[in-house]
Order: sequence, then C-alpha cells, then structure tokens
Amino acid sequence: MKKYMVAFLVLFFMQGAAAAHAGDFVPYVSVGGGQVVTEYDELGPSGGVKIRKSTWGAIVKAGVDMYEYTGIEVRTGFTGKVKHQFPAGTLGSIPPLEVSAQVNNFVSYFAKLQYPITSKFKIYGLIGATSGRITVQRNQGVGGAFKGWKTALSYGGGLEYKFRVRGSIGLEWVQYWKNADLTAIPPSTSSKASFSGASLTINKFF
Repeated sequence: MKKYMVAFLVLFFMQGAAAAHAGDFVPYVSVGGGQVVTEYDELGPSGGVKIRKSTWGAIVKAGVDMYEYTGIEVRTGFTGKVKHQFPAGTLGSIPPLEVSAQVNNFVSYFAKLQYPITSKFKIYGLIGATSGRITVQRNQGVGGAFKGWKTALSYGGGLEYKFRVRGSIGLEWVQYWKNADLTAIPPSTSSKASFSGASLTINKFF
C-alpha cells in the first residue's frame, strides 16, 4: 500500500509542478493550533492498556495552490503529552502503572484537492503521509520506554474563508496516524498509536 501511495503522490506532485510552470499558482504559509486526540494501545500476555485523551497541538505549514482545484502542502508540528494511571497488576506491574505518550514532532506531506464555493469560501481535502517522533514512557522501574520515528498514511479536510486579498482563516481536521504499528515495549507483545487534530489556521498568500 505504501508503494502505491508514494507513486500517487509523485504523480500528483508532477502535475502540480506543471501547473506551477504555467504560472497559475499561489504560494502560502500558515500557522495554527487546536485540539489533538492521541491514542496509544498495548497488548500483552496478561492484558493490555489503552489511552485515548485530548491535548493541544500546533502546526506551521507551507504550500502552493495550483489552478482552482489542486495544491501541494508540507507541514510540521508537535503535540502535548497524554498519560493515564492503571491499577497494580496491569501488564504484570506490581505498583500502579503510569503510561504516557507524546508525538514530540512530526512532518506531513499532502496532495490537496479543493473546491471554491464562492470567491471567498472554499473546501478542501488532504491525502498524504506523516512522519512523527513518538515517545512512550512508563513510571520508573516498570518496563522500559520507546522513542522512535514512524510514518503512516494521513488524510483530512477543511474549509477556508478569505477575509482579504492575501489572507484567510481556516478550520480543518486531519487524521495523521491511524493504528500505526510501533515496536512493542516488553512485556507487551504489540503496540500501536493514532493521533488526529482539529486546528484553526491563519493563512498568508504571496
């Protein structure tokens, strides 16, 4: 699936480059922030743990709108930490087990499909991939920790209102990861993570 996704993005970017060469393109930069939902799951021989909590997140992005209906975009960002305490005996832990997870930083690459409802208002969809650095920790003396990068399929969409010639405000939702497989932390036998974000953005066109 990843190979097909990469091929799709390459073809889309090639089409975008042709549009840019024709001169009908508008570059932009954006800043934004909002709510992020982070999920973390572990499974082990004696049970498992599951965290699903909301935290904050921030993004900076840059892209190019090409013609009326397409574009490309890259963004980077980071999220807050989520944690939960589980009762003694969870995953074989003698003391209560506290698990925390955080996507310290991430980079996303998107192909963008958009549709102008009016001259000032448009909707758009995003599809691409996100590489993120996730840190999972347990309370001291209980198991270990995991730190590493993971790349997974991303998708989402949003709406944008242009309040001035070179400025707009937007609202979007993106599923950056969905059940991305991670390296298991003993004594667990598997672990996976998901995170999605709803953001308010301020956009500047050039």
